[in-house]
Amino acid sequence: MITPTNHLLPRQASSTTPAQHRIVDAAQKFESILLGEMLKPLREKSELNPDTDSDGTNDTLISYGTEALAQAMVKGRGIGIAKQIVDHFAQRQNIQTASESR
Repeated sequence: MITPTNHLLPRQASSTTPAQHRIVDAAQKFESILLGEMLKPLREKSELNPDTDSDGTNDTLISYGTEALAQAMVKGRGIGIAKQIVDHFAQRQNIQTASESR
């Protein structure tokens, strides 16, 4: 589980809504999955001996490690995809709010 990081939420922490937190969480999960897929070739090219991994333990551990690495990268600001998603929805919300106030 990824805990949403503050750098993706609006500066006024008191004005954040549950919907904004859900958007940040979903964006970070998406970026984590994407990074996991990008790291998959590293997992496939590991130097572990396949002859000693008859029960799949090494593959499982490498998979967990890749997932943990992707999540840590996202928590450390990631590669910017989560931020772009959050910014897109924030801009869209501002446009809707402006049109509703007319």
